[in-house]
Amino acid sequence: FPDGIPAPFNMAVAILANTRMLTLEEKIKMVPALLPMLIEGQSFIDAQDEKSVLEFMREYSMPERINEEIFIAMGKALDFIDPDKLSMSVILTAMNR
Repeated sequence: FPDGIPAPFNMAVAILANTRMLTLEEKIKMVPALLPMLIEGQSFIDAQDEKSVLEFMREYSMPERINEEIFIAMGKALDFIDPDKLSMSVILTAMNR
């Protein structure tokens, strides 16, 4: 993540600046799902606890490639668990810190 930029904005800058993992269209499709985290903070994150990463992605119509390029790696790094079993609140909390 970029130095000097506080979380969760550093995560947003890192995703936008990366040109290898996701297309601009895929990045734009992430915005509706991640914007509430930026605006509402922990209350939004806590409300996602019962949803798996895949359920969250489907709810917000996020492309499958976002799962393949970002969430699988994050899930393995954070909890050694697949996105269909991992709570989205774990991912959002990591992004928010």
